[in-house]
Amino acid sequence: MSNYQNSKPPYPGQGNRNYNSVPQAPSYDILKDLEKALGSLKEKKPRDLEAKYYAMEDGIAYRFAESIGKNDDLKTNQLRKFFTQIRKIEQKYRFYKPNDIIEKNEVLILLPQLAYAQGRKVLDEGKNFYYGMSWFIKNIDTVADLTVFISFYEAIIAYSKYLNKTK
Repeated sequence: MSNYQNSKPPYPGQGNRNYNSVPQAPSYDILKDLEKALGSLKEKKPRDLEAKYYAMEDGIAYRFAESIGKNDDLKTNQLRKFFTQIRKIEQKYRFYKPNDIIEKNEVLILLPQLAYAQGRKVLDEGKNFYYGMSWFIKNIDTVADLTVFISFYEAIIAYSKYLNKTK
């Protein structure tokens, strides 16, 4: 064996390349699109995101579902599994008013579940999905924030299902 074959790549992912393979499309940057729609994410909350930015066929949820479809690791079933936990929180607050405050601990408990799925490589879009969803979760303060997050997440699931059927 030559020294080249025995040497370690200088950084992860550089070794063992297959130059005959088709390059993968870059992952969709959900945070960049959220920033385009809202301005600075530091100053905004989920309730500030209007449906026209995510619910339309060229919206954020559609483009994200499209990027999921390019990588078959993240299935609709896995999206729905996380959504079940979100629905449990929603049930508790279904009769509350939009401006009512949500108990932050109930929502933040979703972060470790998201991180666990990320660590298991269940989330193919990797950190992009994690960071996008964690922005929402960390910024849910009111019932209105929760409602927008649920609508956004439902749109991702719906478009994911739609795109998988039209392949």
